[in-house]
Amino acid sequence: MMWRGGSSSICFLSPSLAWAWLIWARMPLPPSPAGVSALRINPQNFLVRVPANASLYDRFQLARFARLLRREAEQVIYQIDRQSYRDALEQSINVEQVLAFLNRATRSQTPLALLESLRRWDQRSGAVKLEPLTALRVNQDDMLPELLEHPQIGPLLGPPLGPRAILVPEKNVAPLRKLLMELGYFGD
Repeated sequence: MMWRGGSSSICFLSPSLAWAWLIWARMPLPPSPAGVSALRINPQNFLVRVPANASLYDRFQLARFARLLRREAEQVIYQIDRQSYRDALEQSINVEQVLAFLNRATRSQTPLALLESLRRWDQRSGAVKLEPLTALRVNQDDMLPELLEHPQIGPLLGPPLGPRAILVPEKNVAPLRKLLMELGYFGD
């Protein structure tokens, strides 16, 4: 259903049309139309050359995981790199979808170096995380196990750093400080 008013248009999808769209979105990729040139990828720098006669569908799909660098008369140049792939992950696009598209759009001519890089980027995504933490230090070796086993304190603690230190997630610092003071673990 479409409504036009003034200078803007609004499109509403009925529930049945929304379901149809979701089903369509999960269908296999269509084959490239006859007469349409395949995408060409430079194996050294992963620049993608998209011919002017490439389908709009392919351009749209490529733009989901590659950065537009420039437009030329006969082609458009995109760049596939770690950041563009990371941006695709944030859109819930997975590596298998990217690989399937590239296989079809390049007519199985995707450089091996790009395939390996995409898989490596996929494996490493989310493998490292920086977060603010606080270390809790104790002055006796037997005190840390005591704190870990305490029913109120233990759940607020993170992983141990050694026999006399343990990490405390930032969100737990204030409640842990209050609890330790109430239980007499802190001095003044």
